Amino acid sequence: MTIPILQTRDRYQCCHIRVPDLEDRIPAICVDRDYYSLFRVEAEESRATEIAQRLMQRGDAVVLTKTPKGFAIWVLETEVESVEVKLIQPKATESSTRSKVSRTLPGIPCKILTSSTEYRRCSIRVPDCEQAIAAIRVEALYYSFFRTVEVSQQAILIVRKLGDRGDRTVITKAAKGYSIWVLEEEAIEQ
Repeated sequence: MTIPILQTRDRYQCCHIRVPDLEDRIPAICVDRDYYSLFRVEAEESRATEIAQRLMQRGDAVVLTKTPKGFAIWVLETEVESVEVKLIQPKATESSTRSKVSRTLPGIPCKILTSSTEYRRCSIRVPDCEQAIAAIRVEALYYSFFRTVEVSQQAILIVRKLGDRGDRTVITKAAKGYSIWVLEEEAIEQ
């Protein structure tokens, strides 16, 4: 089993995430649009590799990063509720700031709206459909209802596929899961 070791910071982005089963945010990295939480740090590469292999045998996806203290072991998180990314200011100031972000991040290809105050439900008409369709209005744009799924990771996978074909989307947190909405550029509100 080969375990990826990310040697340089340009291969990943540091952040903190919240997951459903923990109250506090946890350290994480974003690699290729996926989030990995910190499992532990080991001084020796051989020990880190051994632990990572055991994690992979039980079904976890794992990456390692080289750190000043040794090797950090990171485990894939499939259900991420929110992300806090560390943003680096331009070099002139040489300072950094933390920005709480819960939408449009690497790994989450669209906005996730968690409050009904962020959108308004409505009905719209579009040129290729005779009947009015359910929609939401977000910042003067209309999005038609596509589908509701139970788990956020399912919604993100569907949104990625829609994005690959050119659709812009938003996700809303619903009572039965996560609803996916697709931008309708030519919509007229009913």
